[in-house]
Amino acid sequence: MKNLSKNLIFAITLLLFVTVIFSFLFEMEGTPPKTMNMSELADKVNTDGVKNIVISGNDLKITLTDDSLALSKKESESGIVETLSNYGVDKEKLRKVNITVEDPSGFKYWMGILIPTLLPIFFMIFLFWFIF
Repeated sequence: MKNLSKNLIFAITLLLFVTVIFSFLFEMEGTPPKTMNMSELADKVNTDGVKNIVISGNDLKITLTDDSLALSKKESESGIVETLSNYGVDKEKLRKVNITVEDPSGFKYWMGILIPTLLPIFFMIFLFWFIF
Protein backbone atom coordinates (compact mmCIF):
# COMPACT_ATOMS: atom_id res chain seq x y z
CA MET A 1 0.00 0.00 0.00
CA LYS A 2 2.88 2.33 0.76
CA ASN A 3 4.39 1.75 -2.71
CA LEU A 4 1.05 2.46 -4.37
CA SER A 5 0.68 5.86 -2.70
CA LYS A 6 4.32 6.67 -3.42
CA ASN A 7 3.90 5.80 -7.11
CA LEU A 8 0.60 7.69 -7.31
CA ILE A 9 2.19 10.85 -5.90
CA PHE A 10 5.09 10.46 -8.34
CA ALA A 11 2.69 10.09 -11.28
CA ILE A 12 0.67 13.16 -10.26
CA THR A 13 3.85 15.20 -9.82
CA LEU A 14 5.08 14.07 -13.23
CA LEU A 15 1.78 15.06 -14.87
CA LEU A 16 1.88 18.47 -13.21
CA PHE A 17 5.45 18.96 -14.41
CA VAL A 18 4.51 18.07 -18.00
CA THR A 19 1.52 20.44 -17.79
CA VAL A 20 3.74 23.31 -16.67
CA ILE A 21 6.20 22.64 -19.52
CA PHE A 22 3.42 22.65 -22.10
CA SER A 23 1.91 25.83 -20.68
CA PHE A 24 5.26 27.61 -21.07
CA LEU A 25 5.83 26.30 -24.57
CA PHE A 26 2.38 26.99 -25.92
CA GLU A 27 1.40 30.04 -23.91
CA MET A 28 -1.88 31.58 -24.87
CA GLU A 29 -2.34 35.30 -24.88
CA GLY A 30 -5.56 37.00 -23.83
CA THR A 31 -7.39 37.15 -27.13
CA PRO A 32 -6.26 35.17 -30.12
CA PRO A 33 -4.95 37.36 -32.94
CA LYS A 34 -7.07 37.59 -36.04
CA THR A 35 -5.87 36.19 -39.33
CA MET A 36 -5.37 38.53 -42.24
CA ASN A 37 -4.81 37.75 -45.91
CA MET A 38 -2.24 39.61 -48.01
CA SER A 39 -4.73 41.96 -49.67
CA GLU A 40 -6.03 43.08 -46.27
CA LEU A 41 -2.44 43.59 -45.14
CA ALA A 42 -1.74 45.69 -48.23
CA ASP A 43 -4.82 47.83 -47.53
CA LYS A 44 -3.73 48.31 -43.89
CA VAL A 45 -0.22 49.36 -44.96
CA ASN A 46 -1.64 51.84 -47.50
CA THR A 47 -3.86 53.40 -44.80
CA ASP A 48 -0.99 53.59 -42.26
CA GLY A 49 -2.65 50.92 -40.15
CA VAL A 50 0.44 48.73 -39.65
CA LYS A 51 3.18 49.52 -37.16
CA ASN A 52 5.37 46.41 -37.25
CA ILE A 53 5.72 43.16 -39.21
CA VAL A 54 7.79 40.28 -37.83
CA ILE A 55 8.67 37.57 -40.36
CA SER A 56 9.45 34.06 -39.15
CA GLY A 57 9.79 31.70 -42.10
CA ASN A 58 6.53 32.13 -44.02
CA ASP A 59 4.58 33.34 -40.98
CA LEU A 60 3.90 37.04 -40.44
CA LYS A 61 3.12 38.52 -37.04
CA ILE A 62 1.60 41.95 -37.63
CA THR A 63 1.26 44.68 -35.02
CA LEU A 64 -1.37 47.23 -36.04
CA THR A 65 -1.34 50.89 -35.00
CA ASP A 66 -3.97 50.22 -32.33
CA ASP A 67 -1.52 47.64 -30.81
CA SER A 68 -3.69 44.67 -31.77
CA LEU A 69 -2.05 41.62 -33.28
CA ALA A 70 -2.81 39.85 -36.53
CA LEU A 71 -1.31 36.81 -38.24
CA SER A 72 -0.75 36.15 -41.90
CA LYS A 73 1.30 33.98 -44.23
CA LYS A 74 3.43 34.96 -47.18
CA GLU A 75 4.51 33.04 -50.23
CA SER A 76 7.68 31.08 -49.75
CA GLU A 77 9.21 32.07 -53.10
CA SER A 78 9.06 35.85 -52.71
CA GLY A 79 9.91 38.43 -50.09
CA ILE A 80 7.34 40.46 -48.20
CA VAL A 81 8.39 43.75 -49.82
CA GLU A 82 8.04 42.27 -53.30
CA THR A 83 4.68 40.72 -52.44
CA LEU A 84 3.28 43.93 -50.98
CA SER A 85 4.59 45.91 -53.97
CA ASN A 86 2.70 43.50 -56.25
CA TYR A 87 -0.45 44.28 -54.25
CA GLY A 88 0.04 47.99 -54.98
CA VAL A 89 1.44 49.21 -51.67
CA ASP A 90 3.02 52.65 -51.89
CA LYS A 91 6.78 52.45 -51.26
CA GLU A 92 6.71 55.50 -48.97
CA LYS A 93 4.02 53.88 -46.83
CA LEU A 94 5.99 50.63 -46.74
CA ARG A 95 9.11 52.46 -45.49
CA LYS A 96 7.15 53.62 -42.42
CA VAL A 97 6.52 49.99 -41.39
CA ASN A 98 9.19 48.35 -39.22
CA ILE A 99 9.93 44.95 -40.82
CA THR A 100 11.91 42.44 -38.74
CA VAL A 101 13.06 38.95 -39.76
CA GLU A 102 13.35 36.35 -36.98
CA ASP A 103 15.11 33.02 -37.16
CA PRO A 104 12.49 30.30 -36.53
CA SER A 105 14.94 28.19 -34.50
CA GLY A 106 15.39 28.29 -30.75
CA PHE A 107 14.19 26.60 -27.57
CA LYS A 108 10.47 26.72 -28.44
CA TYR A 109 11.14 25.35 -31.91
CA TRP A 110 13.15 22.35 -30.70
CA MET A 111 10.85 21.61 -27.75
CA GLY A 112 7.86 21.76 -30.09
CA ILE A 113 9.51 19.00 -32.11
CA LEU A 114 11.08 16.91 -29.34
CA ILE A 115 8.34 16.84 -26.69
CA PRO A 116 5.62 15.27 -28.88
CA THR A 117 8.18 12.70 -30.02
CA LEU A 118 9.88 11.86 -26.73
CA LEU A 119 6.91 12.15 -24.37
CA PRO A 120 5.21 8.93 -25.54
CA ILE A 121 8.54 7.10 -25.33
CA PHE A 122 9.10 8.29 -21.76
CA PHE A 123 5.51 7.36 -20.91
CA MET A 124 6.02 3.82 -22.22
CA ILE A 125 9.29 3.46 -20.28
CA PHE A 126 7.55 4.71 -17.13
CA LEU A 127 4.63 2.33 -17.72
CA PHE A 128 6.92 -0.69 -18.12
CA TRP A 129 8.95 0.37 -15.08
CA PHE A 130 5.74 0.74 -13.08
CA ILE A 131 4.47 -2.69 -14.19
CA PHE A 132 7.70 -4.52 -13.45
